[in-house]
Parts: sequence; C-alpha cells; structure tokens
Amino acid sequence: MTHWYSLNNLKVFWQLLIRNMVIFIPQYKDKLINTLIWHTLSVSIFAYIMPHLGLANFGAFILITNIASAGFFNTTENVAIIVSDLEGDKAISYYLTLPIPQWMVFAQMAVASAIQALSIAIVLLPVGLLVLGNIHALPHFCWWKFAIILVISNLFYGFFSLIIAAFTRNIHTMNNAWLRVVFPLWYLGGSNFPWIKMKTVFPGFAHFLLANPLTHILEGTRAATLEPSLSLPFWMCTSILIAFTFLIAYIGITQFMKRLDCLR
Repeated sequence: MTHWYSLNNLKVFWQLLIRNMVIFIPQYKDKLINTLIWHTLSVSIFAYIMPHLGLANFGAFILITNIASAGFFNTTENVAIIVSDLEGDKAISYYLTLPIPQWMVFAQMAVASAIQALSIAIVLLPVGLLVLGNIHALPHFCWWKFAIILVISNLFYGFFSLIIAAFTRNIHTMNNAWLRVVFPLWYLGGSNFPWIKMKTVFPGFAHFLLANPLTHILEGTRAATLEPSLSLPFWMCTSILIAFTFLIAYIGITQFMKRLDCLR
C-alpha cells in the first residue's frame, strides 16, 4: 500500500500547487489592487474621519482587522471559480485521475488558496502604516506571533472555502453563501469591535461568539499586534484555531468527495 506521504504523492501534490500558483500570478496584481483600495479607504476613514464624529481613533484597530480578514474574502472568491468548474468543464475530474489520493487534490486546492491569500495579506501591513503616517502605530507588535496567526488563519480560510464550495449548489446561489455564512461570521467575529466590549454589553452572547472561528482569528491577531490585555489570550486563540482548522479541513474534504462521488 502506498502511503499519502510517499515521495511520488508529495511530488504530484507539489506540482499541482505550483500549477495553481502559476495560474494565480497573472491575477495577483488586480487582486492586490482591489484589496488595497478597500484597505486604504477603510483605514483612512476610521483614522481621520470617524474621530471627528466622536469615535476614538480606530485606524490601527481596522488595519489589523483588514490584515486578519483579507484572506477570508480572497479565498471565498475562489469558491465561484470552483463552482463554475463543477458546472462547466469539470477540469477537476482530470486531477482526480492523477496518481495521488483524491483527498490530497482537495487539500492542495485549500493550501494554494491559503498561499495566495497570504501573499496579499502581508502587503497590507506596510501600506496600512503608511496610511496612518506612523511606523510606530503598533507598539505591541510581535512579529513571530503575527506570522504564526497569519499562516494558521489563512490555512483555515483555504479549507473553509472547500466547505462553502461543497455546499453551494450552483453559481446562482453564491450570494446565499455570502449573506448567510461569510458575512455574519466575519461581522459577528469582531470585525469592528473587540470581544471584551461585547462581553461587557452582552456577556451571554459574547460567550456564544467563542464558537465562531473568526472571533479567535481576529482576537488572536490583535493580541499579537495591539495591546494584548484588550484581546483574548494569543495562545488560546491559536490553539482553538488549529483545532478549528483540522475540523474544517476534514469536513470540507469529506463533503467535497461526497459531492463528486469520489473513492475513499
């Protein structure tokens, strides 16, 4: 029996990953520009306009929120590509005939999405600091914690996109996934507020939100970059997020294999 970690399987996995990145490179510029427009505008508004309306300077807070969640939106964009292929050419059927366990084909898709999202997210930090006009805007920034949470977060996003694609019947129902799943998870995960404030106002609901993986992504990223005492503990968020990632990976791959009636 050939194990999944055999040299041949890993070579095929790597080649599929390289193929996806080669396809992505020509799209990188446009995706980066699109993300930077959203990023620059939101950081600018919260840093320079909202304080005049009585809201404290939330520029650094939104900067970190954008970095932590950019991968969420970039990977879910890939869902439309996957669903379109399932409805059309079904190129994925060819990859399932390659000499590699079929679940590794789907895992490779998730990893490729994660790498693509990560390549965009890392650019947001220097750009955001330029917008704020202060390279010392993040005095509590810990680069190695930031790197850890960013990598794990984007891996989670990559596998999460498999679940969305597996349960999206066709391209016409994509909007349902966005409005019913993606946006609520992000918004209630604390995109515009720290979890500790939600706990102060609605403690019961705040504890319910701990079941949302986006809560741990956003809080963990802030714990690595902003004032740690105002966020959930970094290592708690990281540990829970790793568990979520394995769970989401299992569910996403299993559901995708069911949808395509793959061998197990």
